[in-house]
Amino acid sequence: MLQAGQKVPDGNGNWKEIIGKADSYDDNNRLITSINGPMESNEIRINKTGFFFRKFLDETIGASTNSKMSTMWYPRFRISEAYMIACEAAYELNKTGEDDPLNYINPVRTRAGISELESITFEDIVREYRVEFALEDHRYWDLKRWRLAHEIWDGNSENPDAQLYELFPYQVNDPGSANDKMWVFDKKKAYMVPYPRYFQMKNYYNLFDNSWLNKNPLLVKNPYQ
Repeated sequence: MLQAGQKVPDGNGNWKEIIGKADSYDDNNRLITSINGPMESNEIRINKTGFFFRKFLDETIGASTNSKMSTMWYPRFRISEAYMIACEAAYELNKTGEDDPLNYINPVRTRAGISELESITFEDIVREYRVEFALEDHRYWDLKRWRLAHEIWDGNSENPDAQLYELFPYQVNDPGSANDKMWVFDKKKAYMVPYPRYFQMKNYYNLFDNSWLNKNPLLVKNPYQ
């Protein structure tokens, strides 16, 4: 469970936050801040974002906790990726019939309990990669391959795709009111990553070491090197 703090009425029609240390309680033994946070601090093993990573969770009791080990393998390549590679290739080659890209993307969506697509665009493929492989270290390489990284991670702090956010849950402490024990979620720029992602054009290319160029004059330097 995550709880950043409490929201209490200030008597003027507004709410104020009460934030404590990890695993703190008020005088009425109501939780203020949970042992996991989230908190804006540099403490280790404290949630900093308000989100938990639950993908490929080992459900064995005690697994993945502090000083414990998980026996769950972390997959690097799944059948969904094979389907999506085929889908993307079929789309780029304008395939139809048995090789229609819909025949590859829809099994991925069906397995996830998502309605099938009746038509497909490149944006559909980009979105499917994003949601299907979330938190699996795909996003950076996909956007780089599609030459979209510099457009999405443009360094603009007002761009929600470039700026990282935290979502902190607060429980309302207002005994006797209908709001008591309700939840309020505050969205704000992430404390640990305050600056937006900025992908520059030069990041699409690798650098050639000068020693390589001296040995092979046919090599061409990175245009941004």
